Amino acid sequence: MLYKELYEDPFFNNFKNNEVKEKIANNTLKDENVIDIENIVLLSGLKLEATFGGPSGSLDCESNTIYYNVLEPEYRQRFTIAHELGHYLLGHKGIQLRSKDLTLYDDAEKKNNETQADSFAAECLMPKKLIIRILKKVLKERSLNHQAEFSEYELEQILFDIGKRIQVSKSAVRNRLENLGILRLSHGEK
Repeated sequence: MLYKELYEDPFFNNFKNNEVKEKIANNTLKDENVIDIENIVLLSGLKLEATFGGPSGSLDCESNTIYYNVLEPEYRQRFTIAHELGHYLLGHKGIQLRSKDLTLYDDAEKKNNETQADSFAAECLMPKKLIIRILKKVLKERSLNHQAEFSEYELEQILFDIGKRIQVSKSAVRNRLENLGILRLSHGEK
């Protein structure tokens, strides 16, 4: 499936260069479900560089380099890379850090930039059409009705299955489904 079949125009509008937009739009999914974030980064004119330790990731706008911590799980590396790409495309200047330590984001602008970059990363790695398609597959494989109320265990298993297929964390899947209005939690149930 081509990326242009998955993403809406607003996503592509983040890329200012029409040639880059076209190249990304004509990419295909890896393994039927996985967005090739490294290729999107390279097509965007950025470099990727692995680090061993330190923050989850950072963006150096002067060298157009995204740094990511290879000691973290692969799903976190992928989200971090997409997050840092978001900083770049959204025009956040300077060196941007992604860390689990929320005290690093001490002012409103930094927090807003982090929220925007997280939203971009979620949309990039889990386009609405892709996550819905996979959700439907998972529910069918588990013989579950999408209108049913799921137990917390069933929900965790569904989120895990989707995350494994898209190569993102369970919590990223949960947040994306909630933000899309597909999943509404009420005391742990759908």
